[in-house]
Amino acid sequence: MKYVKYKIDKKDIINDEIEIVALGDLHIGDSNCDYKLLYKQIEYINKNDNCFVIGMGDYLNNALRLSKTDVYSAVAPQKEFQDAIEILGKIKTSKWIAMTTGNHEHRTYKEAGIDLNRFLAYELDIEDIYHPTISVIHLQLKNTAYWIHIHHGAGGGSTKGGISNKMNKLGNIISNTDIVLMGHTHQQIHFTESRYFVDKKHDKIHKHTQHLINTGNCLGYKDGYAEAMILTPTAKGNAILKLGDTHNRHGGKKISCRWTL
Repeated sequence: MKYVKYKIDKKDIINDEIEIVALGDLHIGDSNCDYKLLYKQIEYINKNDNCFVIGMGDYLNNALRLSKTDVYSAVAPQKEFQDAIEILGKIKTSKWIAMTTGNHEHRTYKEAGIDLNRFLAYELDIEDIYHPTISVIHLQLKNTAYWIHIHHGAGGGSTKGGISNKMNKLGNIISNTDIVLMGHTHQQIHFTESRYFVDKKHDKIHKHTQHLINTGNCLGYKDGYAEAMILTPTAKGNAILKLGDTHNRHGGKKISCRWTL
């Protein structure tokens, strides 16, 4: 588990708001990777001063000999890695808040003990904000602090109920963060849960709202792995969070999410 602190510069806050693109499940090298959408998202990140990025893993397809992915139709992992450096390197270094790994890159770690995404983070000059499991982010936006915890996600299960249960499980690990980000399933899901926690300093019990978000993908469906495994098609696009410095009319933090630019 890694703790990351990131303070947003006041000049990068527009109308008391920022946006964060949760960029992951890109599967660079897969024949169904939507490069047009990926480049469009990167362009959006770079051209908007108040837009930042959190890397959610599965940047590469990474088909290996013992993996589920079809190695005969795949791009070589070395080429994918070089392409990922070139593509993700287009994002300004200052835009990155945090970065985690994915199960597709973890295949190389299981077979050879090499963490591909640590090398990717090094090439992108963001190794200090990379962590392969859970990262907890303390994000300071003027007068408002947000706590976000992220993990790529793990295991099978494709129904929305099963995925939501996994998101809840991740949320319960640190129950008083504001936002939980999970990828892996390629779904676009956003819901809230009420959590209670003890304020030991003031001898009180507080109710807390936690936003749980499954962060989407940049991968098509036709003739791909998902179709072969009879998995339900998912809409393309990564989650774009909007966070406000001011609170909403109910006194809570201003958090919203969309998946289209």
